[in-house]
Amino acid sequence: MGHLLAKGCQTQIGMNDDAKNELTAVLVEYIKYFLPLTFSMENVMGLLKQSRGRRTILLQVISELLKVGYQVRLCIVLVSDYGYPHNRERVILLGAQKGHKLPDVPKATHGECPGLMRRVTVKEVLGDLDKIHQYQTVALWNSPMVDWCGTTA
Repeated sequence: MGHLLAKGCQTQIGMNDDAKNELTAVLVEYIKYFLPLTFSMENVMGLLKQSRGRRTILLQVISELLKVGYQVRLCIVLVSDYGYPHNRERVILLGAQKGHKLPDVPKATHGECPGLMRRVTVKEVLGDLDKIHQYQTVALWNSPMVDWCGTTA
């Protein structure tokens, strides 16, 4: 396997810490099983917080990945710097098997610096949508084609 991409799921917001940690630990098991040359993981800033006096789940993840021969790079990014219409920081973990090039942190595409595109707002992205009627919202919510982690079935 060339590259494994793991994106944090927005449904984690309502979960307790143990459930969130279990989902993150699954990523490590996938990496151990598939042994991709490289991987990337994106998740919420809460991943950096200690859980009941223990090491953070992120430190546990990094420790496990180092044990199985991966090199890792950790970075914090502001998603609005990449065209996402929200001012939120996210944790990015990049990794590669030893002997392979560690992925670079992606360069910002949006921001205040010359040569970058202007940051976009939620209003700019959603402002021209027609109002959705209540019955349309219910139909969309119950659709079997929507996986609320951000992918379609």
